[in-house]
Amino acid sequence: EPKAGAKAGGQHGSCHVLYLQPQLEHTGWVELEHAGVPPCARRGHAVTALADGTLVVSGGERSSGTKLGDVHLIALARGSASLAPRTWQRPDIPDLPEVAHHA
Repeated sequence: EPKAGAKAGGQHGSCHVLYLQPQLEHTGWVELEHAGVPPCARRGHAVTALADGTLVVSGGERSSGTKLGDVHLIALARGSASLAPRTWQRPDIPDLPEVAHHA
């Protein structure tokens, strides 16, 4: 399975994933096509990769300092660096603002 990191939101709602395994078709930062509503641009957030390839983006703060407590999910193809479009989802759970949280 790919070792990956992610950055989401950005100035234009972009989503980039960092693929680190050299045997994958794509390595380095790769911009993914996506559907759904992505997380807003943020800093100090946590991104966690689940065993099934889903990335969980949570918390952080906007550049204005407003704390964020939302959670967003995007499923990546496990064991693949496929660039096929993905869809953002936001689970129906209460917001819990957190900054600089590590998962």
